[in-house]
Amino acid sequence: MCAYIAQQCVYAHFNFFYIFATYNLVMLELRNLNCKTRPVQRAAGQSAVVGAAYRAGERLFDERQDRTADYSRRASDVRETLILTPEGAPDWTQDREQLWNMAEAAERRKDGRPARDVQVGLAWELTAEEQKAAVLEFAQQEFVSKGHVADIAFHRYGQRVTDLSEEGRDTIRRWAAQDVPFLEREECAELNAPHVKIERRSDGMVTGYKIYQPHAHIYITPRAIDGEEFAAKRNREFDRAEMAMHWRYEWPRVQNAYLEAAGHDTRVTATARKDDPTPHERDESVQGVARTMEMRGEPTRAREVAEMNSMHNDTLRQAAADAAPVSQESSDQQDGARLSAWWRNMSARFSSWRDDFAEKAEEWRERFKAQDWRLKSMLGWQHEEHAQPPPEQPPETPDTQEANEPER
Repeated sequence: MCAYIAQQCVYAHFNFFYIFATYNLVMLELRNLNCKTRPVQRAAGQSAVVGAAYRAGERLFDERQDRTADYSRRASDVRETLILTPEGAPDWTQDREQLWNMAEAAERRKDGRPARDVQVGLAWELTAEEQKAAVLEFAQQEFVSKGHVADIAFHRYGQRVTDLSEEGRDTIRRWAAQDVPFLEREECAELNAPHVKIERRSDGMVTGYKIYQPHAHIYITPRAIDGEEFAAKRNREFDRAEMAMHWRYEWPRVQNAYLEAAGHDTRVTATARKDDPTPHERDESVQGVARTMEMRGEPTRAREVAEMNSMHNDTLRQAAADAAPVSQESSDQQDGARLSAWWRNMSARFSSWRDDFAEKAEEWRERFKAQDWRLKSMLGWQHEEHAQPPPEQPPETPDTQEANEPER
């Protein structure tokens, strides 16, 4: 249960990056970038071969659907492609068309998932070589080292506006309000900075706009390589929500290491969500097979989850009550107050567990206490020049390192 508690605490952690200089609090520029994943679903009419052709900007033949997917016209927006394979993988894994046709053939179910796409945003401050190195390190660590093939494509542009409806015009106005320059295709060929590319037809008529949002698609096989073919069973760990959350924390960690090494004052996160600024209530029930096992007196992990969710919900309700005095303030201030109260109440509850989990409770009590400085900064409090410095994190030990790792 301690491992699960540690996992939940890590997932609840909001990625704010700070440095302390002469006891003055200095906040680094923090930018939210994508790290999202979705499977290729055959039941929805999707194909791994077609997806690979689109991401790579190539022309590939889909054997299962007996048709050619031609996205070669997108090649100008694809900076680079490459395929990472585990050691000892057969030669056909380096052939994109053969690789994904084999992945399709390995999935026999009509609702099979022959591929998974992990899209990661890239900080434009990094050079193309640094961006590539960060993506390769992440892909090697999370996928290739586990026996999977990763087909990687680097793209320069993200959102595209072609429909000049009111919604499309609002998007363009928002870009203009951010002082992002609008440039012709020739002007932005090698530009590695925020801009909007104007797309035109041969007769000069504008057909759309694309915002510069460098990102990479890591297209992974759901089955590891086993000898000369794919393994008999697919890796279902990749389908778990906990794994997607793990990637959302791990990718910023890898990329921030490159930003720091390059001397940039920018840090990135992939956990901030505009529509989810504060924690929500979770399901406290134990159902299905787990309930039957409990009736027989057998312990279940579902009970541990339910107990953790119950504690989370109690502290969330208390946080809402604590935030009542600021009901006249802005929504951002209300969210900050509720978040602050949530951390404080969770800290108090973990402290009460000392008798049963003395070592872990003490460790996490100190970690929650450390968040006080970050929360105060988020709420606009200023750190006094002669104030005491924030408490230091307890030194890492093999046990604490294990507790900090998300459960897989």
